[in-house]
Amino acid sequence: GTGTGAAPIVAEVAKTMGALTVAVVSKPFSYEGKKCMDVAEAGLEELSKHVDSLIIILNEKL
Repeated sequence: GTGTGAAPIVAEVAKTMGALTVAVVSKPFSYEGKKCMDVAEAGLEELSKHVDSLIIILNEKL
């Protein structure tokens, strides 16, 4: 999705400007399927390279 693609770029820019970067993200519901979860996992992996702290909220727990 838009956030999955844009978040790492925004975080990278913020970090290069010296900002403390904290990302709060959610993972898809299990019923959204494996493909959706795989995209989210790849996005989280990329985002984690550009943030100081990563907080993951599982939609299943909401």
